[in-house]
Amino acid sequence: MAVKAKTKVKVKTTTKSKCSTRTKKAACKVCGEAIQEKAYSIWEQEGRPDGQDFGIWLQAEKELLS
Repeated sequence: MAVKAKTKVKVKTTTKSKCSTRTKKAACKVCGEAIQEKAYSIWEQEGRPDGQDFGIWLQAEKELLS
């Protein structure tokens, strides 16, 4: 029986978060949820384009963090 190796993946963010270092993980999740909701709204406004998810996510981050 073969054993699969586990690998850790590090994810880098493209924008600097405005969350303070004292912020709990739950609060950061709210930030992610806010970005998700904003990105979905932008996606719908732009006519639900295919293949634009990353760009729309970055746009949502930029709008919420500025």
